[in-house]
Amino acid sequence: MIIYGATKAKFMDDILSNDIENIIHAQYQQRTNGKRVGASELLSWKNSMLYVNNILVDEAIPMETGVFVEYHIQQSTKRVDLLLSGIGADDRRNLILVELKQWSDAQVTDMDGIVRTRFQGGIQETSHPSYQAWSYATLLRDFNEVVYEGDVHVHPCVYAHNFATDGVLDDPRYHFHVERAPLF
Repeated sequence: MIIYGATKAKFMDDILSNDIENIIHAQYQQRTNGKRVGASELLSWKNSMLYVNNILVDEAIPMETGVFVEYHIQQSTKRVDLLLSGIGADDRRNLILVELKQWSDAQVTDMDGIVRTRFQGGIQETSHPSYQAWSYATLLRDFNEVVYEGDVHVHPCVYAHNFATDGVLDDPRYHFHVERAPLF
């Protein structure tokens, strides 16, 4: 299930309305029989979508590019923050899977693919965002019929728009994961 889907042109119009979080929330409520999300999720949508728009203003990205927010992976509790779809210069169907992170700090651990960061409940161990994006891409490649049968090429990445390159998320211990889902 996709919560919000539009072309780049429509997404940019929705951003200009200065109400993107409520537009996404209305779509969420429509698709989930009236369920609501908390204030922190609304704020997350508002902040992250503004950063996404800053990337999409690039004229090299076609206006008909698909922009999809909150894709819930079937048969799981996993959800992809952002998908961008389009046809590449080589005429191949592409899907860019973007894990959005608003983290401003994290800590390295000695566990494979695990970092520590602050959530509402305090510092917790969680998946490295590159590992998370790669694992979602793998689920799509292996278990989504449209992707699998349609020869859609999935390219995972992470957009950590509040995070500085400081040797944590890009620590050599995580190189294996970052190589498969680059950090931006």
